[in-house]
Amino acid sequence: MTDLVIHPAAQMEYAKAAEWYAERSTAAAHRFASEVEAAIQAICKQPDSYPLVDDRHRLYLVNGFPYYIAYRQLPGLLRIVAIRHAAQDQDAWKDR
Repeated sequence: MTDLVIHPAAQMEYAKAAEWYAERSTAAAHRFASEVEAAIQAICKQPDSYPLVDDRHRLYLVNGFPYYIAYRQLPGLLRIVAIRHAAQDQDAWKDR
């Protein structure tokens, strides 16, 4: 069994994005949360299925939203290190 850990900064990024959508549309906020949760489930089920972006990290593009989830695999552990807007600095999270 593989454990899942979400980096605190990734949790903050997710919370800020969800808040941004909620301020504009409750329906959009619900869709965003649903898509992020589906993405996390997909990552957990098949972590090797998504492309490597460097020697340690894989990237999952969130369906229907300009966000991605960056994660890495360690023995017995999946670590989500970023849930970010695609227009944000792509290297800012790589040291997490």
